[in-house]
Amino acid sequence: MLNNHLDMIVEVHDTYDGHQRIVGFDVLARSIPEDEKRFTCKSSDDSLVLYSSNDETNITYTYSFTIVKSKLTWAHRLDHYVKIGNSKVHWTQILISFSMLTVFALLMMGVLR
Repeated sequence: MLNNHLDMIVEVHDTYDGHQRIVGFDVLARSIPEDEKRFTCKSSDDSLVLYSSNDETNITYTYSFTIVKSKLTWAHRLDHYVKIGNSKVHWTQILISFSMLTVFALLMMGVLR
């Protein structure tokens, strides 16, 4: 299977001063066959599977951008990561990383031998 097209979806939020901020980003990989409709394929089309069994086949790699307005604000863009799973694992990983950093710093300073 070969994915030769990337659909990039960028979620933006309008700020009060008229600017836009990126609050989300998704990439969807799919296959589009090499034919005359190659560059007119819409993102709503069903994903096709393209098999390449011949090394002499020319494959065109393409991408498309879609910008979508989102109600999600800049301050809350990471909330879906915080709500996923058990937060104890997150704090455990931070504690392990900090203790490893402390041990390496003490080894570098020559305190521990």
